[in-house]
Order: sequence, then structure tokens, then C-alpha cells
Amino acid sequence: MASRKTLRVRPSARGFLLGLHRYVGLFAAAFLVIAGLTGSILAFAEDYDRWMHPSLWRVTPEGARLSEQTLVDRIRGRLASDGSAVRIEEIRMAGDQSSQLFALTDGRMMFVNPYTGAVLGTTDHPSKVAVFVGWVHQLHVRLLAGDWGERLVEIATTGVFFLVPTGVYLWWEKKRLTLKWAASWRRINWDLHNVAGLYGSVLIFLLAATGLLVAFETPLYWMARSEPWHPEAAPHSVPPEAGGSDRSAPALDALILAAGRALPDSETYQIQLPMRPRSSLQLLQRKPWVPGHSTVYFDRYDGRILRVDDLSKLPRAYRAHFLNQAIHMGTILGLPSKILLSLSSLLLVVLVVTGCLMWWQRA
Repeated sequence: MASRKTLRVRPSARGFLLGLHRYVGLFAAAFLVIAGLTGSILAFAEDYDRWMHPSLWRVTPEGARLSEQTLVDRIRGRLASDGSAVRIEEIRMAGDQSSQLFALTDGRMMFVNPYTGAVLGTTDHPSKVAVFVGWVHQLHVRLLAGDWGERLVEIATTGVFFLVPTGVYLWWEKKRLTLKWAASWRRINWDLHNVAGLYGSVLIFLLAATGLLVAFETPLYWMARSEPWHPEAAPHSVPPEAGGSDRSAPALDALILAAGRALPDSETYQIQLPMRPRSSLQLLQRKPWVPGHSTVYFDRYDGRILRVDDLSKLPRAYRAHFLNQAIHMGTILGLPSKILLSLSSLLLVVLVVTGCLMWWQRA
């Protein structure tokens, strides 16, 4: 009688990676679904208030805009007439069809038409929309569970660094590029997982990488080959001496022009007004499509430039910090990048759901 040989089938590398891909995905599934859904919402975090209250944010241009100093004087006069000790803390500059925002020291936001000086409305800060967005953000980064939740999110996000390359490797055998809609739902689900994974692989990998670099910036400094940098304390204004000659406070419009001369090709988008006698007046400047901002510090009494923090001359690590955040938050190219970010986040949810269905079919 012929002897029967026992064949030992050694698991292939593909089978091994398939198993790891499947179970890493199952472990991270719930966290990645939450990250994808909340990420798609946060992509438009700055826009919800504008969409829900267009009458506060949008204006119709009517001739020439009022000077910045005129607007500030009118708001200060309005606040003084109410007998309130509230002051203007911050000014957010307006576009041609946008209202101008004045942040007040009591936490309110005042919306002003820059062409007429009319107050369009005042809202509490933060608004209900801002509170909701803040809640979604905490769910996104911490699962509303503090440090433990943050660690779990970071572990699940790290899993994407394994899921994406192994997913592309597993796709390579069939190279599915389209969906076969006439097939069974199981085949459609399989095709959808493969196609969505292929087309979304780069963006999902980028979201995971930038998200982890937001949490841990040390590798970002290494890639930028630069040491981390933190702005120095703001310089101080010099109050006039008692009995000395009076110095008239400079007009904001003149300071805006001076900031433009100090940082050519930049525009003022935010003004921080001094809250104390020795505080400096700060103008935040930015250039189109450049993440981050420069700051020009002025003496509040005579308008002298005290210091210029030019973003282009600051350490690369500081600029990389802003660039990484802009990529992760979808603000680098405005609305198009926000839409792309939101769709990529939803694509992650599609991959998790279809992957779990594939596992369920085989279980």
C-alpha cells in the first residue's frame, strides 16, 4: 500500500497580510468611523455660522468703505453711550462682501457693515454653532474621554499607516478599477472596498500622517531640519511721562499702511488692540495661500514699530507647523480643499463599513 504523504501548506505572504489587514481594521473600525464622520463635519467648521446667519456675515458694497479708525470710533461711542465698560479687544478685517467683526471684552461678537458703520447684530461668544463644533472636535481628538480617548485615537490613526499600504498590496492582485453594478451585493461591496481604497489611499494616508503630526510635532521638526520656535513675549509700549509732551495716538489706518510697508505683499486680517497701558498694538499679516501669519507690533502711543515677526524669516519648523495644520484641516486651498477633506473623511467611513461587511460574510 502506497504511503500517503502529508502536505503542509505554508501560508503565503499575501494570506498573512490579508489576515493582519482584516483584524487591524476590525480593531480600529469604531474609532476610524468616528474620526471619519467628525472629520467630515470639522472640514467646514469655520463656515457653519456664515451659512446659518448670512445676514450677519454678508453685506452689499455701497461706495467706499469707511476708514478703520472711523469704524472703531463709532463702535466705541456706541458702547460708551450704553454706559458699559466693555471695550473692543480684537478686530477681524472684512472682505469686499463681508461684515467686519469686533470681539468685545465681555465675550460678544459685534458684526458691522464696513461701508455704512451700521451694526448688523451682536452674538454671544461662543455661539451655539461654535459650541457644537467644539464638541465635535473633542469627539474627533479625544472621544470625549480625556487623555485615554486621545491615546486610543492616536493608536487607531497609527493603524492607517499599516492599512493603506497593505490594502494597496492586496488590491494589486485583482486590480479592480470600477464597480460591477450588475453583480450581487457581496460583489458590489467587495468592489466598492477595493475601488474606494485605491482612489482614496493617498488622501487618507495624508490625513492620518498630518493628524499624528498635529499631536506629535517632534518628527515634523526633524523633517523640517529645524528646531521648534515659540514667539517671544510681545514688546511693550512706552507710556508718556508725567508732565511730558502729549503724543497723539496713531490712527489705525496709518498703522495698517505701515504694516504693509514693513511686510510687502501682505494684508492685515486681524488687529489686537492693547488692553493695558504698556501693551503693544498688534497687526496680524498674511499672504494669499500661505499658511501662518506674520505680526507687526506697534507702540500704542506714537505708532513706532517695536518688532516685526516675519513668517518667511522664522525657523522652518514654525512654518511647517502651520502648513501641517492647514493640510489636515483643509484650509490650505480654501473651499476646494475643504470639500476634498470632507469627502476623504467620508471615504474612510465607506472603507470601514465595507471592510466589516466583507469580514461578516466570511465569518
